[in-house]
Amino acid sequence: MDAWAIWSASSGYQYRYPLTDRSLLEQLFALPVETIFLGDQSRGLARAVMKNLTSEGASKIDPINEEFRKNTRFEVWRALAEQVENGEFQDDCPWIDKQAFLKAASNPRPQNCSEAMVDYLEVYAAARVWQLYRRAKCNGWI
Repeated sequence: MDAWAIWSASSGYQYRYPLTDRSLLEQLFALPVETIFLGDQSRGLARAVMKNLTSEGASKIDPINEEFRKNTRFEVWRALAEQVENGEFQDDCPWIDKQAFLKAASNPRPQNCSEAMVDYLEVYAAARVWQLYRRAKCNGWI
């Protein structure tokens, strides 16, 4: 976790991990699942333990990091759209529906709703798969 924090700091991300004492984590991992979840509520044990120590509206969502992530996703999508416009994805990739990808990648959507974020993730994943295919083909792996 320290490595993640160090690697991400240059990009403006902040990782915050309370209660990451190794012996505590090992003890938690040894607990039965029903104890950790407290029925159907995920992280129920942690919530119960911290109940009197945190404010009622406490959340893991950090508005500053979330805004940064949202803007970063949009900028990455815009960069992909520019690559498409410059002919970057004209080769063939049998793993991807080329026409659907080109259409989706060419229309970056602001990342202000979960539907737009899912669309971004699909476009980004397809671009990564395309790059993996190119690398595999170049190296003679396929």
